Amino acid sequence: LLARVAAGDELGSQRQRISELVRSHTSFWGLVATRVEHNPHSMPGSAQYERFVRAWRRAAAKAAASGADAPGEDNQMPQPRLVYHGTARENMGAILRDGMDPLRRGLHGQAFGPGEYFADSAWLSCAYCAGGNQLLIFAVLGGRSVERRHSILISEQVEEQLPLATVVYLKPSAELERAAALSRQATQAAARAANAARRGMRKARIMTLLMRGEVHDASELYAAEMGEFHTRHPPHWASALRFYVRDLPRDCVNALFYGVIPVDADGLPMPSELFAWPPSAKQMPSGSHEIDAQALTEQAAALQAEAD
Repeated sequence: LLARVAAGDELGSQRQRISELVRSHTSFWGLVATRVEHNPHSMPGSAQYERFVRAWRRAAAKAAASGADAPGEDNQMPQPRLVYHGTARENMGAILRDGMDPLRRGLHGQAFGPGEYFADSAWLSCAYCAGGNQLLIFAVLGGRSVERRHSILISEQVEEQLPLATVVYLKPSAELERAAALSRQATQAAARAANAARRGMRKARIMTLLMRGEVHDASELYAAEMGEFHTRHPPHWASALRFYVRDLPRDCVNALFYGVIPVDADGLPMPSELFAWPPSAKQMPSGSHEIDAQALTEQAAALQAEAD
């Protein structure tokens, strides 16, 4: 079906992404997709398709006009978002053929305002399948997002909603679910271990540069450590650098190694009457607060072994 309609299909890339979507660990976790069926009523030439494309072009024209009014801003062409919608099996035929019916809003509540509700998470949407095992996959323009445990998308304009496909799914057994959960925990622990090891190596490199007197290079690496997290919060080990920069002027330390001299609630370095510089022996760190990368690595390995 996709091969026959690929030419001239403005939603071709979205259709191609569906198979990737249902294999995604993020959007389809906890479920197993067994079959995807593309909706023939959403193909080029159908009333639903033409209605959606017109809405898409209007949105693109609006974005282009906004760009002309504010040339310095980023006004890219809006892209449809692929999301899930759960409903009882008996409702699917009408939705696939005609789209969503605004008159049926509120059957499951409208906790976040009027509109049709969609989700990035298949697991969240399958709770509304009334015992069935089939989900709808929509392309949706615009709408408003509500962030709870999962992202919910609410769309009030039916012409901006297009049911592209259905996916049949299975819920694994409790034992398989537990193995999957352990595997996810192992992956997360391994990522934390790798991150802790990388940050520890960066800290050691900064200290080595300071011991060599290469203050400029050390400050650039320190700035990179802060910039990685796009924050003005200094690393938790900033105080460990006091010993290595104790001979630098106070203003220099504040400029190059923000946070080595403690900062107040407003993010401003403490004045000399509250924190003397050079620091006294009591103001030097006495212990390490580093995350134990080796312990995290061992935890990840143990979790993965249990999952296997």
